[in-house]
Formats: sequence, C-alpha cells, structure tokens
Amino acid sequence: MKRNAATLVTLWGLSVVVGYGCAMDAEGAEKTPIAAATGALEDEAGEEEGLFGDGPQRRRCRRLRRQCRRSNETSCASYSQECAVRIGVVGDSLSDEYQGVSSQLPGIQWTTQVQEDPHIWLGVEATNPEPRNDGWNLNWARYGQAANSPQWSELDPPVRAACLGGADDPRLLTIPSLDAQIDGLGAQIQSLRVDVALVWVGHNDLFIAGCTGQDPADPVFVAQLIGRIVSAALDLQAYADDGAGAPRAKVAIIGLAGSASAINPALSAAAAAEGITFIDSFNDAVAAIVGEQAATVDPVNAPDGFYDVGGTPLVPFDLEFVPEFTAVPRAATLTQLSSTGTGPCSAFPTGSLLCSTPAYAEPYQHWDEIHPNTLYMGVIGNRILTDLNGAFGFAMQTISEDQLLDIAGL
Repeated sequence: MKRNAATLVTLWGLSVVVGYGCAMDAEGAEKTPIAAATGALEDEAGEEEGLFGDGPQRRRCRRLRRQCRRSNETSCASYSQECAVRIGVVGDSLSDEYQGVSSQLPGIQWTTQVQEDPHIWLGVEATNPEPRNDGWNLNWARYGQAANSPQWSELDPPVRAACLGGADDPRLLTIPSLDAQIDGLGAQIQSLRVDVALVWVGHNDLFIAGCTGQDPADPVFVAQLIGRIVSAALDLQAYADDGAGAPRAKVAIIGLAGSASAINPALSAAAAAEGITFIDSFNDAVAAIVGEQAATVDPVNAPDGFYDVGGTPLVPFDLEFVPEFTAVPRAATLTQLSSTGTGPCSAFPTGSLLCSTPAYAEPYQHWDEIHPNTLYMGVIGNRILTDLNGAFGFAMQTISEDQLLDIAGL
C-alpha cells in the first residue's frame, strides 16, 4: 500500500490541512507565484500526466474540474469519481505524515491513508526541505507547527526546556512561521495543482501559551489565534482567486481537536463572517465513536460498550499525557484499560491529560501518548472526506472498514 476539558493547555497533539488531483489545467489567467520556500514548485507535470494519461480522459478531467471550480456540484461529483481530487494541507502533526528526521513517529497518518484511493491525490512522495517535511508534496503540515509567533525555537531556552519535559527537542527548533507553509501551498494553488486547501492548525499555539505562563483561555489571546487561522485561509483564497469568479481551489478550515475545541464555536463564526467553509471533522468523528460505544452497552459482554470497525470491537482505556516528545510507540497495558470511555479528554491541574478514546486499545499502538493511532486517524480521515463531500459536492470514497484494519496491520 501507499503508503475537551478544564483548560486549553492540554491538547491532543501538534497539527493543520489542504489538496491535489487531475491533469494540469491551462485555464484562467495566471498570477506570478509568490516566491515560496525551496521546493515549492517542483516539476510534477510528468506525475500528473501519469494519473489519467493523455487523450479524452485527460480532457474530460480538465473540463469537469473547470466546471467544478464554478460550483457545479454535479461536475464536482463526477470529477471526484472519474479523476482525482487534489488535496493540499497546511497545519501541524495531526496531518504530517511523520516522515523524515523532523517528524519521526510510528503510525500511518490520515493524509497517507486517504492517498491510497486512486481518486484522491496529495502529491508525489518526496524528500522535502523545511518548511515541508518528507512525504506528499502537497501536504505542508509540519510536526510542531504553530499558527502565531512564537515558534518553539523563539522561546527562551529555560522556558522551552521546561515546556518540553527538561530537554529541547531538535525536531521543534527549525520550524519557520506558518507563512512559509501558506506561501508554499499558495504557489501550488496558483499553478493549478490543488483542488481543496485545508487549514488545520492552532493546537501548538495553545500549548506554547501554557508553557510561557500565558493564559491560553484569555479572550485576547484566543481572538488573536482565531484571527490568524482565518487569515491563513483568506491568504489561500487570495492565491486561489483567478479574477473571473472561478477560484483555482476550494478552501476550508478544520476545527481544533480535543480540548482545544473549546474555541471552535468562535472560530466557526469568524470563518462564516468571511465566507470560509468550516468543518469539525475530528470532534464529529470522536462524537460518533463515543455515541456508538454508548449504544452498544451489553451488561454481560460489553458493559462499557465498544466501537466496532469491521467486526473488531475497540475497548477504551485512559491515556495519561505528561508532555514528552519521543518517537517510541507505546501500547496500552491492562492497567490502562478503563471502564469510562466517555472521552475524549479531561484535564488535570498537574498538566497531565486523561483521554478515554474508544479507538485506543490493545493491540492498537498509540504513538507517543499524544497523537491518535493509525486506526483512529483512518476514522478521522473518513470524516474529513465525508465533510468535504458535503461542503463542496464531491463524491470521494471513504476507506472501507476492512481497509482501515488492513492499513493498521490488523
């Protein structure tokens, strides 16, 4: 194969999202792409041609994409079934593929799992310099990325060391500002390589604020963060504007995950005020998981309920998070098995995080006590595809339950 919460300080992880698809269009007046980070405009024409070949099919894909850009939902559906929706991403580790030295974590991310489908495309797999890690070259999401300054490297060393559990993590010290991701993806949008651009970022800003002693629930801080996330989407929309009413790419914001979701109502309202699509795929998926678990309570066989994937019940357990950033996978132990399962998360004054997430269970390894595991992220990926279908009229195929289990090695 191709490969929520007493405070906002305790968060799921460090992650954001965007798209890629059919053969290159020559449609629309092109702006001169803004100078982007190194490697932003690799020559991918050969790879794109290889998606659908030459001749009538390629011409049909161009036509369907042009019509889809003009908000013809019937054409968007046909385009996603016959061609390939090109998805680009800006964000943090919830979308990073965890490849390369700067983001090594075990597990298979949602961005890699949806790329398995021949009608979904996040680019070619490549060795990429900062600000984009190794992996699909339309995915700019970077482990540890924050939306606002400061980045981790800009913290005073004692503060950074305390925040990172006593030692600086070199993977977090080379991250440029989010502008680098935006400009890199923007250049690809301008060159008509992206159909959907996703923004999923902001978790690390809340975490960093807590580390520096700033109140991450302070209304001023939250307003600044929301403004930055929305401005990122507006910047991408500016890159997508062709001046003729047929945007080069559709842009959406994905709501923050876990305990950070407390700011989502305000974020959603700010996005709506600017005409930006907002989807809350992570938390909607978690709610569905918890809901199914509650609906499957059996006093004898499953007193706490279970979430079922392909006939495989996933038993919940409590996950305690003490900030540490390691690439060593951990599996749940019997002492971690829990009868709560009402997750997803609750915070404690000690700074630890307790999560009751039905998709975490033996033998399904979670990665580092922060990030969801392979199977969980496959479920999240399906929800993202479903939300994009509903928002933009696509008909992308979700990952089957058997395939979810197969990808997770189960």
